[in-house]
Amino acid sequence: MRVPVLAMGPETLLDTYGLYHLTQLQADPELTEITEAFRQAQEGLKARNEEYRDAEAASLVALAVRDRKEAALDEAITAFNHAVLEYTRKDRRAPLYVKYFAEGLRPLTGAPLSSEVRRVGTLLAKLADESVDEVKSHGGPVANALAELEAAIAAQQNALDMEAHAYGVLQSEKIAWLDASPGARRRQWAAGGRAVPGSRSRIS
Repeated sequence: MRVPVLAMGPETLLDTYGLYHLTQLQADPELTEITEAFRQAQEGLKARNEEYRDAEAASLVALAVRDRKEAALDEAITAFNHAVLEYTRKDRRAPLYVKYFAEGLRPLTGAPLSSEVRRVGTLLAKLADESVDEVKSHGGPVANALAELEAAIAAQQNALDMEAHAYGVLQSEKIAWLDASPGARRRQWAAGGRAVPGSRSRIS
């Protein structure tokens, strides 16, 4: 077989090279030390790979939640926009409308996420001293939606950080797996001047 390398995916190392070499090693009683080291490496890599896959899935779930919370904020802002239009009889040049939506609705709801969060915060600050009850009543729903979105953004960032950490740990485990692989162990034994149990072909 080809020599396994770090660039290979963990599934390939485990399910192809790992299975092949471990099966060969277990059939040779002279290779007990190498067999046990490689078996432990297999178990370690499998565990770290599962942890990474779990972290990757958690990151995807957090992204989906964040996107849903962003959509909920857009819905709250749209309802607020409609309330202002209704009060001004759809006059987009009315001072009340311009106060909150000088550029219209779409530039706000369609803005990049960080920009939308910042601009909605500014909008809420303006609402704090609003005297029109029909308009001010939308402050609560918008504020709640913004708070939920900000929490979802933080949760997603944390999930991304956890995924990145799990990936780094996985890469370290892949290196340990390669070091414990039969070919690497044979080279280590030979470099140390030790006789290598079993034939070269069985552990290369």
